[in-house]
Amino acid sequence: MILLVAGCMQLLMGILLAIFRPRHQTGLWGYTSYLASVNADSFRLAQRWFYQALIATGAVEGLAGWAIHRLAWDNYFIIWLFLAVLLFLPGFVYTESRLKHYLEAHDALPYDYVAPDDAPRPKRRKGFKDL
Repeated sequence: MILLVAGCMQLLMGILLAIFRPRHQTGLWGYTSYLASVNADSFRLAQRWFYQALIATGAVEGLAGWAIHRLAWDNYFIIWLFLAVLLFLPGFVYTESRLKHYLEAHDALPYDYVAPDDAPRPKRRKGFKDL
């Protein structure tokens, strides 16, 4: 049942974001990130890609929740709750990867952008750490 409710909420949020698109960046409504704030085109495209991802994942999650409820597998609540949280992440990953490719293709990627996978990792040391 949790996947059904979470999927319907994602679907509703995606539909509302498609109908009431934010015109400019505010912290209240819409998709905001560092790459989405580079220029007006990247912001507009980020909104479109994010609501498309929300609608797609919301529909899949809602249908999975409906199937789980029909099959009477509702007893595994913790698993479904964990999956509901994980199924919210693909929208962010999809939007950020599309934004990065778009900005690279148009030579608008900020010079100080560091991909999360390429971020330097702290070196491991034996013994006490320097504070």
